[in-house]
Amino acid sequence: LQQAFLPSVAVGGDGTVVASYYDFRNDVVGPQDLADHWMIFCDRRCDDPSNWQDETRLTDVSFDYNQAPFANGLFLGDYVGLAAIGDEFLAFFQESSVFDSADGFFRKVVRGGGDDDDDDDDDDDDDDRRFSFRTGG
Repeated sequence: LQQAFLPSVAVGGDGTVVASYYDFRNDVVGPQDLADHWMIFCDRRCDDPSNWQDETRLTDVSFDYNQAPFANGLFLGDYVGLAAIGDEFLAFFQESSVFDSADGFFRKVVRGGGDDDDDDDDDDDDDDRRFSFRTGG
């Protein structure tokens, strides 16, 4: 099932439109509902689906959406965002797990280069920032 939800939209300095969203494309049969966060780009005529390209997965692994905070239903939406600075796109999103129902992640993506941690050296100096916070008591 590739049901997209909780979209965010930003426009880069060159006019590129970017959308980020969650979907269940990697879900498998079982008690978990596995979700991922994605980003996709459009340079022109964004009303034509074929112009949306270079889809990039932002989550490292699929997470169980059923572990999300419950606020009149499963809910990750208050802490999701997308911004553009020139040709870089900055996504903030949540993942849920049995350890933390709303783990926050920040990822910087440069079009055509995936996320900005693909340098050739052996240092782990990526631009991902991970932090956790409690959403309930």
